[in-house]
Amino acid sequence: MRTARQLRRRVELTRRTGQLRPDHIPLAASGHVIHVDRSDRRGLEIVRGFGRGHQPALIALWRRAVEVLEPALVIDVGSNYGELVLNATYPAGSRVLAVEANPRIVPLLRRSLAAHPDAARLELHDVLAGDVDEGSQDLHVDPGWSGSAGTSLDRTADGAALIDVTVPVRTLDALVGDDPEHSAGPLLVKIDTEGSEAQVLAGMPQLLAAAASVVALVEFEPPHLQRQGTDPGALFAVLAGIGRCWSIAWDGDAAPVASAPTESGDVLVVSDPEVARKLGLPGA
Repeated sequence: MRTARQLRRRVELTRRTGQLRPDHIPLAASGHVIHVDRSDRRGLEIVRGFGRGHQPALIALWRRAVEVLEPALVIDVGSNYGELVLNATYPAGSRVLAVEANPRIVPLLRRSLAAHPDAARLELHDVLAGDVDEGSQDLHVDPGWSGSAGTSLDRTADGAALIDVTVPVRTLDALVGDDPEHSAGPLLVKIDTEGSEAQVLAGMPQLLAAAASVVALVEFEPPHLQRQGTDPGALFAVLAGIGRCWSIAWDGDAAPVASAPTESGDVLVVSDPEVARKLGLPGA
């Protein structure tokens, strides 16, 4: 029997979406609509959470970074349903790329991007970002939790239900192309690729060199990195070469770091000290 709380939730979801079993919801932070697959636990979590999202603290950080940095170029690698990229309104004249390789997610993300107020400058690239701009690679996908999709996953450690899909590989430098109007300005980038973060960074040297300033939010999971053949210390050295680094806890708390974190989490990199101060980062 449904509890009174469950019934109230059902009524409220129906009121917000116009559906008894909603496959979309206005995002709590922005009001922008996100479309999801209800058969995916992560998608259902977004709906049942009234669009709060899987990591609300990172959403808040992303929105603050857009406000402070006023990026000319925004790249969200591993967009999933678009909880970050959809949750902001971008400066006029900016260019925004959502990069998502999971073919199950892509049609839903395309619908959400088309409904966004900045749809005219939002691009969807259904490729795997990497360090080579050619060929294809197997992506290992958890059919029950879309947040688990990457080249480093394996059935022994991540579950026997993983399925493989073959996806094209592109570098971010190639996806952006010759675009000095945007690449020479401030760059905001998020990389969440379940262990292939080093390869993504290796595919964007031109963008990193050209950007006037950089804010990067990078997933840092030592077990996935090591399975991908990446030394976590080597990846951290690359990040530290871009700017000063902070570890970001699940609740959004930031702490300066001078060496590779040993626990899984996110690393925020900021190249401009003034931007770091405006973001309110400790020790900036």
